[in-house]
Amino acid sequence: MYIYGKNVAYDALTGKKKIKKCFLDKDFKENEILSLLKQKKIKIDYVMKKDLDRKK
Repeated sequence: MYIYGKNVAYDALTGKKKIKKCFLDKDFKENEILSLLKQKKIKIDYVMKKDLDRKK
């Protein structure tokens, strides 16, 4: 399952959903979300926005 949007991603990270991998735009700057991803040791793949749009 893919999750789209900062607010939904934040809710998933602070909830009990299990997340295996995260795809982020190379310019993503939300420090709180990045910090949660690192704390939970979730793999982050930085990609270009056009590649994110293809995953929809």
